Amino acid sequence: MSLSLLVGLGAWQALAALRDERSSREAARGVVADLRLIAIDARRLGRAHAVDIELAPPARMRVLADGNGNGVTSADIAAGIDAVVAPWRLLFREGAARLAVDRDLPEADGSGVIAAGSSPLRLGVAPRIVFTPRGTSSAGSLYVAGLGGRAYAIRLLGTTQRVRLLCLAGTTWEVC
Repeated sequence: MSLSLLVGLGAWQALAALRDERSSREAARGVVADLRLIAIDARRLGRAHAVDIELAPPARMRVLADGNGNGVTSADIAAGIDAVVAPWRLLFREGAARLAVDRDLPEADGSGVIAAGSSPLRLGVAPRIVFTPRGTSSAGSLYVAGLGGRAYAIRLLGTTQRVRLLCLAGTTWEVC
C-alpha cells in the first residue's frame, strides 16, 4: 500500500471514531435535556412529575403528573389519579446509544463498581424518576452505552434537581 493511502485510511478511521463519539454523546445529551425540561415543568406547574423508563430495547420513557398532591405513586397511576402527560416515546431520539452496562464501570458517585450486565438504572428504592415542585428530585444515575465502547452516566442530584452528563475517561468520570 502506498503511504498516502495509509494516511488517508488512518484519517478516515479517526473521523469515523469522532463521528461515533459525537453521536453517542448527543444521544445522552438529548436525554439530559428532556429530564431538565420535565424538572422545569414540575416547578412551573407546581406539581410533581415522574418519568417511567422501560428498559426493553428500544428504551422508552413516559411522563406522569401528580393528580392529588401526594406525589406520583403506583396506586394513583393504576387508579387514574396520576395521569400520563407525555405518552411512551423513545428515550434516545437522536444519535446512537442505549441504556446498558456493557462492562464493569465505576459508580458515578464513587461508591464502588457496577458489574457488566447490571441494571443501568440506579435510582435507589424508587421505580421512577420524580421531580418535585420544590426543586428536589430522585437521586441516582442512568448508565448509557455508546458506540465504540464509550460509557456515559446521567447523574440526578436530588437536593438540587440538577441533571448532569458524565463521560468515562479511563477509570474516572468527567463532566462532558
